[in-house]
Amino acid sequence: MAGVHGEVWGAAPRKKAKNMLSHPHICGIGGIGTSGVALLLRDLGIPVTGSDLRPSELTQMLNLRGVHITYQPNPGMAASASCVIVPAFFPKNHPEMEAARAHHIPVIERTEALAWICQRYVEHLTLVLGTQERASVARAIAESDRCGYCTGMASRDGADHAKF
Repeated sequence: MAGVHGEVWGAAPRKKAKNMLSHPHICGIGGIGTSGVALLLRDLGIPVTGSDLRPSELTQMLNLRGVHITYQPNPGMAASASCVIVPAFFPKNHPEMEAARAHHIPVIERTEALAWICQRYVEHLTLVLGTQERASVARAIAESDRCGYCTGMASRDGADHAKF
């Protein structure tokens, strides 16, 4: 799999690939999709750090769950992470991405990180694809007796958007 800007992270040596998500740092962690990935990782027992431009309801929820978040670029956090996860549209020249590249830390897009997590950690997977109806379908699944995760489909009603 190719990471952000063509970096290949799936072809890493086996030991490195196994530890890819041992301590990820997530840029833009307060976004709908990235906050869901952060919560999923945290619920799997993986320590997560992140950064965002400003506090929000989502970053407050993540803080309460034990995710350490800074509200300014923190190249040191990225340089000491096992990987850096970024949203699809993220500045190439962001200080955290530059620090990750300088320290040979894999930089991967959120969608690729989610795929990697699902391949290695999720026993049963339900995918909900689409545009307008995906939130209502995700809500219906959440109300069923199934257990799983949903990312990028937040409702703005204060509900826990990532785990259901």
